[in-house]
Amino acid sequence: MRVKNIYSKLTELVLILLVFILIGIISNENLFFVYKKTEDNKISEVEELKEFIEVYEEILSRYYKEVDKKHLIQGAIEGMLSTLGDPNSSFLDSEKTSSFNDRMTGQYKGIGVEILDTNENEVLIVNIFENSPAYKSNLKVGDVIVSIDGVDITKLASFEIANIIKYKPSDDIKIGIKRKDELLEFDLIKEEIILSSVVKEVFEVNNKKQGYIKISIFAANTYSQFKQALLELESENIDELIIDVRNNSGGYLSSVSNLLELFIENGKPLYKMQTKEKTETIYSESLEKRNYPVKVLINQYSASASEILAIGLKESYNATLFGVTSYGKGTVQEIFLLDSGAMTKITIKEWLSPKGNKIDGIGVIPDIEIKSEIMFTDYSEDLQLQETLKK
Repeated sequence: MRVKNIYSKLTELVLILLVFILIGIISNENLFFVYKKTEDNKISEVEELKEFIEVYEEILSRYYKEVDKKHLIQGAIEGMLSTLGDPNSSFLDSEKTSSFNDRMTGQYKGIGVEILDTNENEVLIVNIFENSPAYKSNLKVGDVIVSIDGVDITKLASFEIANIIKYKPSDDIKIGIKRKDELLEFDLIKEEIILSSVVKEVFEVNNKKQGYIKISIFAANTYSQFKQALLELESENIDELIIDVRNNSGGYLSSVSNLLELFIENGKPLYKMQTKEKTETIYSESLEKRNYPVKVLINQYSASASEILAIGLKESYNATLFGVTSYGKGTVQEIFLLDSGAMTKITIKEWLSPKGNKIDGIGVIPDIEIKSEIMFTDYSEDLQLQETLKK
């Protein structure tokens, strides 16, 4: 390819790339630009981009079908991220970004389930939101989604399945699931789902009044919901508190940080953050202090922010952990919003426990193991909860 052709395409390529590179990070609810043109990182370095530009031009000029330039660049971004070998660093197009935002803001139209990709390449229902179409049906936590409207979707990722459900033109939908060795189908009607991420109860066991708060996700409004529930429980003079983060796949770091500061007194560590350059300890700046016993319920689907909460309370508040070893997601992603409406999630840090213990790929190990295949919606049938109440 002639050198002048490389330079002729460079301007066009830079304009396209700038749409994706001049982007903002959402971090602790603050928006700022992250692309900086420095001597060590120049988009105009032709030698670094030469092969890419050559292939880009060849595809545009010689490929036998029409090519969408936007999709071509998106594919290049996805390719770059895939070489990191990190499943948590990913590109989300505008539709996937919309679904992600729905989930984190707490309102969307759907059937009311939270799903997760497993290590067995299955898509598992890990949470069912109260009063949703799924809640009113016989879908259960632990079901594996295998079809939608009779079409096999077992090769799709969880976000692809979520988008199929969300963007289906009609509201009626047939969900096929695998439950152990049984295949079942359920007819549902999509509804507007208003997500409450916190549920509270009071239980009196062993002459103790035990407050109970379940957190389904760490969304933008979870901290305020949790604090309100906590104050209401404390007004009833609880002796102990159980925080349930089973099947909670995570969410905003700022949300769990604020929540930890309700319990961990000023100056004590919440967690540590490790980059390739340094390890930083994040300390509590709270003016609040509590001293009643706290128990935390975790399971194999408790991930990310849920694990930060559990190990933070264990090591800096002396909470007791119940259940089974958690998922083991010990990395932090920041969200890069693109002008196109898409976004990338890029792993920028690894978090460690307050004492510096590694969580990624290991998980948080409970102090008292209580095994159970499923979490029942009826408290009386919930083995893990009932055993935790007795301890």
